[in-house]
Amino acid sequence: MTQRFFFDLTDGLITIRDGIGVLVNNLNEAIKQAEEGLQEMRYGNELSGSDERWTLSIRDAAGETLMLLSVAPPDPPAEMAS
Repeated sequence: MTQRFFFDLTDGLITIRDGIGVLVNNLNEAIKQAEEGLQEMRYGNELSGSDERWTLSIRDAAGETLMLLSVAPPDPPAEMAS
């Protein structure tokens, strides 16, 4: 059975709430869609200047936050950082 999950962006002060959400079979599929969306925004430079304060929260239809994902790009591997 499909469930609706919502993806909200927040920095702790400002919250941009998702009013539409996505219909998927489970939380794992919602996490996958959220990660893909963040990756697309990173490649499109839509998140340039974002820092570790911004997170994407995944919530269910009841409003319960189920998962938090960092918006900041992951650190490059140590051998690539130099």
